Amino acid sequence: MAIATSDLQKEKRDGLRARRKPLFERYEKNPNDRRLVLEIKEIDDQIAECNLQIEQNRKPRVAPSRSHISGQGR
Repeated sequence: MAIATSDLQKEKRDGLRARRKPLFERYEKNPNDRRLVLEIKEIDDQIAECNLQIEQNRKPRVAPSRSHISGQGR
């Protein structure tokens, strides 16, 4: 399940990057266009969220340590 989720997140991220590229090229020609800045920022935030989800799915899930149970080692 995590692999499928990661693949979907990667596809979403790639689509967002594709949308961002022409916006950034337009921004480079007109850096005073605040609308472009906001659009790029929104896309960057979505890309960051995808990256976070991909990273979380990549980490192995570890069960909590049982050494924290009270009374152990007494």
